[in-house]
Amino acid sequence: MNKMEKFLLKLGLYDDPQEQSQEEYSIDLYESNLAIFGTASSGKTTLLKTLLVHLHNKAGKSDKKHVYILDFSNHLKSYADLPYVLAYFDASNEENVRRMFKILEEKLSENVKKLDGEHFVGFEATEKRPAHITFIIDGLNSFFSQSRFDKYHETLTKISREGKKNGLTIVFTANEPVGNISRLLFYFDRKIAFDLPKDRYFDLFSVRVDKPMVLERRGIANIGGNCYEFQGFLPFRSIKQGEERNGLKTLNEKMKALGVDFDSWNLMKKKSFVGNLDITTWSMYTNSPLEVKEGVLIAGLDYYTFDVYEIDLRATQTIAIYGNKESGKTNLLLRILIGTFRMPEVRLVFWNDKRGGLNEIFDALDKFDDIREQNSLSKIYKDINGEYIADKIKILSSQADFERYIREEGYFPELPSPPVSSSPYSATSYPSASVKKTNSEKPENKDSKEKGEKGDSEGHIKKLTPSIVIP
Repeated sequence: MNKMEKFLLKLGLYDDPQEQSQEEYSIDLYESNLAIFGTASSGKTTLLKTLLVHLHNKAGKSDKKHVYILDFSNHLKSYADLPYVLAYFDASNEENVRRMFKILEEKLSENVKKLDGEHFVGFEATEKRPAHITFIIDGLNSFFSQSRFDKYHETLTKISREGKKNGLTIVFTANEPVGNISRLLFYFDRKIAFDLPKDRYFDLFSVRVDKPMVLERRGIANIGGNCYEFQGFLPFRSIKQGEERNGLKTLNEKMKALGVDFDSWNLMKKKSFVGNLDITTWSMYTNSPLEVKEGVLIAGLDYYTFDVYEIDLRATQTIAIYGNKESGKTNLLLRILIGTFRMPEVRLVFWNDKRGGLNEIFDALDKFDDIREQNSLSKIYKDINGEYIADKIKILSSQADFERYIREEGYFPELPSPPVSSSPYSATSYPSASVKKTNSEKPENKDSKEKGEKGDSEGHIKKLTPSIVIP
C-alpha cells in the first residue's frame, strides 16, 4: 500500500549542546498540533507567517491542503489571499467565529466519513484521500477571555482531541499556558515558547530549562521529551511592511507559475459580510445571478455557504421572521411584500392596531413605485375602519376583526385560527385552497354557524385568492 509521506515544515533552528550542533527545527503537520506561547512582540505571529509561507512552498500545486485562520490579533489579514487559505475571519463579529467552528465541524465530519476508521497518516494516497486541514488561531487567550465565545469551547476541545488522526491540525498562539489553554495542551505534542516567565517554562514542558536570552523569535521548543533553545525563521528576508508585501506577491506569482488555479481556489474561499448586502454588492459574495423569477423571492444569501436563499411564495404557507432590534426583520418583510405585490393573484391583509407597529412598513412601501400607483399607503394606514382600499389591500385594526377575517375568508378552514403574535413583524402567507367539507367536518364555532361558510350547496369551499396576512 502506498502510504502518505510526512509533511514537514521548517520553522527555525535549534541548538543541540550534546551534539554541539545547530539543526533545523521542523514540524510534521500530519502528526502534530502546535502551541506557540510568548509575550507581545516576541515572535508568535511571525512564526505563524513563516508556517503559512512554508506550507505553500511545500505544498506546491496541491488540491489537498486547506487552511482556515481565526485572527484575534489582526496581523494575518495580508496572508488571507494566499490560495490555500480558504477562510480568514477576524473576531470583530461573533458570527464569524460561529461560522468558523461550524465549517470545521463539518470538515472534520467529512474527513471521518472518508477515512472510515483509518488514521489519516496511514490512508492510501489516492484521490479518495481527504484534504488535510490546518486551523490557525492567533491569540487564543482572547478567545477564552470573552464570555461570548464560551459556547465554542467544547467544539475546540473536540477538534483538538479528534482532529489529528482525521487530518485536521491545530496551530495556536497565546500569551501563557494558563486556565482553559493549559487543559488543551494534552492534545498538543509540539510546543514553542518565547520570553515567558521562568516558572512558566516548567508548567509548559514539565522539565526545568534555562530561560533563553531575550531576542525576538528566540525561545524554547520541544522534540518529544527534550527541550532545546530555538530561533524562529522569518517568512521572508524581512518583514518590514513593504518587503513583506513584495514577498507575498512573489509567492503568489510562484504559485501561479506552478499551475495553481487561483480562480478555482477563490471560488472555494469562505467570505465574510462587510457592510450591506444589496444589488450593488451582490457579486462580491456570489457568482450566482440575481435572477427575478415569477412567484420566487430572493431573500438573500445563506450565511455559511453564501448559496442563494429563495422563498417560493406560492408554495409557502407560513413565514416567521425573528431577530433582535435592527437585525433586518423589517427589510426582509419589505422584500416579501414587494415581491408578493407583483403577483396579480395576491391580496395584502394588514393588522395594524393602535400601537401603529406597521406604520414604518407603510411609509417604506409608499415609496415603492408599483404600490404608489395603486394607492397611497400613507393615506391607507390612517383609514382603520376595515374597508377595502382598492382590491389589493385590506387594513384591520382589531384582533377580533383580524381573526374573523381569517376564519370567514375560508383559507384552510379545517385549521384553527392562527396564533396572534404581539410583534408587528410576523408575516403569514395563506396559499390557495380547495377543500370539500362534509357536515361533520364543519368548524363548530359561533361565527361559522351564524354567517355560514362561503361555498356552494354541496359544501365546496371556494378557491379563494391567496392573501399575505401581516399581524
